[in-house]
Amino acid sequence: MKTLVVLLTLILTISCSSDKTVEKEDSTTQGVFQLSEETSFDPNELVKESRAIKEQIQKGYIFKSSTDYDRDAMIRILAIVDSNLSNLSRENNIKNSIKAIDLAQVEFRELLLLKRDKPVVAPFMAKIEYINFVYANRYGVSISEPQGSAILNFNFDGKSVSPFTPLAISKDAPAWQGGSFRGTNYAIIETEGGKNQSWLISPKYVFDNSAIPLSLELSQVVRGLDRYESIKMLISENFDGRDPLTAKWEEYSLKDENYVLGDNGWRDYNTPRIDLKKYQDKTISIAFVLDTIESDAFTWEVISLKFIGLGKAPRQKAYFNLEFESKLTNIDELTQEVVEGNPVEFKNKKDSIEISGFRANQSGTRAIFSKTIDLISINKTMIEVDQSIRFYSRELQERGFLKIVALREQDFGQAEKYIELKISGSEKYILPESLQGQNIQLGFYYQHEHYIDEDGKDRYNAPSWRISGVKVFDLEPAK
Repeated sequence: MKTLVVLLTLILTISCSSDKTVEKEDSTTQGVFQLSEETSFDPNELVKESRAIKEQIQKGYIFKSSTDYDRDAMIRILAIVDSNLSNLSRENNIKNSIKAIDLAQVEFRELLLLKRDKPVVAPFMAKIEYINFVYANRYGVSISEPQGSAILNFNFDGKSVSPFTPLAISKDAPAWQGGSFRGTNYAIIETEGGKNQSWLISPKYVFDNSAIPLSLELSQVVRGLDRYESIKMLISENFDGRDPLTAKWEEYSLKDENYVLGDNGWRDYNTPRIDLKKYQDKTISIAFVLDTIESDAFTWEVISLKFIGLGKAPRQKAYFNLEFESKLTNIDELTQEVVEGNPVEFKNKKDSIEISGFRANQSGTRAIFSKTIDLISINKTMIEVDQSIRFYSRELQERGFLKIVALREQDFGQAEKYIELKISGSEKYILPESLQGQNIQLGFYYQHEHYIDEDGKDRYNAPSWRISGVKVFDLEPAK
């Protein structure tokens, strides 16, 4: 530590003599570095922030429990940061200033270990680390490995997997859905055997000079996983939002060394941090892929993604332009019909319609139809149904307990003329040619049954279905 202090003092002395030593810099790189149009990481502004923190320490508002020695060291380090940030803003002695700030950061991090007030200064230190990293790259100065901080925390909302996109590759593959349990939201997929592949693909993440990626942390839960090879995470730089099998993907290991394969309990699944540094100045897509064999029967939940990096959160971009969204949240605007038997009804919830025949001692099929959806001005329509399904076994799928259909305008009111759409989850679905360029209605058919088993107990084949709306995309927008 004493050697480090001496070295810092030496560099500070060199940096403060900037009136005599001025480096010639390329005029194309001069001026304040702009993080983005709306946020400037101006070194002068950071000097003001640094001085405000020093004042808080001197007045005993923060780090009150620290020793006088530690507080004095913090104030000294912040003075070094002040002086050298000022050099960056004046473009004086930049390379030595970058080295001085880097060493100051290293010492400050050591002082902050286990300090209760560390979160108070963490945002400021993240800004300093970011701006010094950018200047070091610009001027070719070697500095210590950046630590970074969380620049984006993504958590699913529990209602759907949006803005991720589920894509089932094999015909009978299970679908990714939103779920929630005791306040924890996630994307969930369950498999009961079969050779299947089902993808869950992120929006595009744009890493540019304002968002520098370092690593990715995942929060996951599994139950009954027998093979590490059945769950995968992949990253692509060229996925266009359509067929993932035509894109180039790089696979990253999701192996948790502490997980006991075959454990039938719900277990946190902790994989190592995934290195993202190679994706600086890149746009990427992240995919979670269920890839099963006949013997697989397990559940996988993806809870959150934490991006560690420098600067701002990466921008997120959709693959297709959303034309409009038709909400299905007002039951009074929809048309319900009894198709067969004595079915339960669709009901309004806060932001969706829902139906479930569980514990209903009756059986039947009910349909509900949307308002008219105008596709006349859209060249090629793709839709995405925002829905969540639970308790829908493969047997019930094969028997067609849930169906999504469409009616052409000339067939409105004639439900028997529907065209069935093979939509199993919230994946994007290109409408068949017979439905393009016209007014349509979407219909949702729900079947449930109650029966008495051989022991005289009530049994139910009754999935739970929640539907929020339909997004409409144009794959061939007018230029």
